[in-house]
Amino acid sequence: VNWCTKHQTSLSDVETETIEKNDKLYYIKYGPFTVATVRPETIFGDVAIAVNPADTRYQKFIGQTVDVQHPEGVLSLVVIGDEEVDPTFGTGALKITPAHDHNDFRMSETHNLPRVEVIDQFGKLNDKTGKYAGMKIAEARTNVVEDLQTLGLIEKIEDYTHAVPTCYKCSTTIEPRVMPQWFVKMAPLAKMAANAVRAEKIRFIPDNFDLYKMQHGYSRHRP
Repeated sequence: VNWCTKHQTSLSDVETETIEKNDKLYYIKYGPFTVATVRPETIFGDVAIAVNPADTRYQKFIGQTVDVQHPEGVLSLVVIGDEEVDPTFGTGALKITPAHDHNDFRMSETHNLPRVEVIDQFGKLNDKTGKYAGMKIAEARTNVVEDLQTLGLIEKIEDYTHAVPTCYKCSTTIEPRVMPQWFVKMAPLAKMAANAVRAEKIRFIPDNFDLYKMQHGYSRHRP
């Protein structure tokens, strides 16, 4: 879901506003790969590296598991082939963090990948991130980048402009989160409401809002 860490609520897509944001694109060594990301602080939630199966640079790695060093240890990540990967973006190899990226979540469903949450509802890193736990995203990003540089794992950093979804109320950057969702069938409830009005169990105020208007308005909406 789209989550606002300030208002502590999920938002539908129509409740988000997309803005152009200037960020840094970090090229990080992932074992035999180099991946480009604007969110190095989510490395602790990575579960795979994805490449396009038609990309001859990486075909031999598909299906293998590679060890990836980070400031708190080593991750073992499976390499998957997926046609959704754009081989022209960055290096053509993507870090997959299903718990914190909508596209990665969809890819995790296709490839049956786990989802490791490393950012909590308040926009702070959790206890899966070691010494970074409790840091807000911006602070954690700065610290993770510094530590990756100390380890010699950052190859280069580029300026990058991209579209970022934000909360329509406060402009806070949306944090994708994996949460339960419930979908309610509204048509049966609408019929029950109309029947209650006919039986005069419900009265509308003002009186000029009659049953015809309610039914006409409802019938014009798509289910």
